[in-house]
Amino acid sequence: MGALNASKMRFCFDEHIQINVVANFTQIYEYENLHIKKGERLGNFELGSTIVMLGEKDANKFNLFENKEFKFAEAIRLIR
Repeated sequence: MGALNASKMRFCFDEHIQINVVANFTQIYEYENLHIKKGERLGNFELGSTIVMLGEKDANKFNLFENKEFKFAEAIRLIR
């Protein structure tokens, strides 16, 4: 997961994860029994405007098209 021009990403399951931090080392995080359910909130971007949607190839179609602009909290609908 990544974002262009996001100042920070925050993850719900671990508040210690930091991105966009100047460091001289690579931090590796390992978890035991970490389970994230389908559709569950993973985290959020802070001061960014990126939407990240993960899913299987060709599994879903949404009401999206190139250069579509969204307002805060606007729904992205699944087309069935």
